[in-house]
Amino acid sequence: AAGSLFMFWGGACSGTSCTVTMDSPKTVTATFAPNKADLIVTMASMSWPAATPGTQFSAGDTVLNQGGVTSATSTTRYYLSLDTVKDASDRLLTGTRAVPALAFGSNSSGNVVVTIPTSTPLGTYFLLACADDTAHVVESNEANNCLASTTTILVTRPDLLETSLSAPPPSVVRGTSFSVTDTVQNQGGLAAGASTTRYFLSTNQVKDGNDRLIGSRSVPALEVTQTSTATATVTVPSNMTPGAYYLIACADNVGNVTEIDETNNCLASDTTVQVTAP
Repeated sequence: AAGSLFMFWGGACSGTSCTVTMDSPKTVTATFAPNKADLIVTMASMSWPAATPGTQFSAGDTVLNQGGVTSATSTTRYYLSLDTVKDASDRLLTGTRAVPALAFGSNSSGNVVVTIPTSTPLGTYFLLACADDTAHVVESNEANNCLASTTTILVTRPDLLETSLSAPPPSVVRGTSFSVTDTVQNQGGLAAGASTTRYFLSTNQVKDGNDRLIGSRSVPALEVTQTSTATATVTVPSNMTPGAYYLIACADNVGNVTEIDETNNCLASDTTVQVTAP
């Protein structure tokens, strides 16, 4: 630090620890910190308010070099965090951004497509953008590299359930058909793809492996809170044992849609249908 001034005595320093000799018969020792780069994130953003585990969204950030020298090239990485502070519980996203060498006071902005790990628990997260996250640049401050987004992303899934089901007829001859009307709703946080509702006859109101499949209908893709109501014709198997049965409708019964809750898809009728022999 050439020309440093110590109580009106001057001297030059070429290292980090130097002895500066004054004009009077005394010396003073000064320690100088070498100039280093210092990369910080000044903006972190994301493109989607909600997404499912395993899907992608666009993350954006701006990296600034506020240090005293030009930085080497670096890598920005992104995390999902339940709070605004980076720690070991945060989820590293697949996808990084290459940041060029930055002169003092210069910055680099960009966007990158990142992927949420399939193991990410459902919840509300901040996006953390962390400059030089692979520690390629020696910095004057290694603790200020990360910045959280001001908005959050909801990691969630669709959730399909039956909200209404028509009553079966009082009786039906096995081998014959009757009509069923039901309503499927998506009560999850994201749109659901197309699915299939299937219908069963059951001796109780709980779906299990003993129930008999009697028909199905196609359900279109449903946005959040959207419903689908339709009527389908179902046929009682000709070998059905005569007796009283409940009608059960089960949304997404072939598992096309990955949902928040896979146990709430079915709805049973309040009344039974009496299946009789011809």
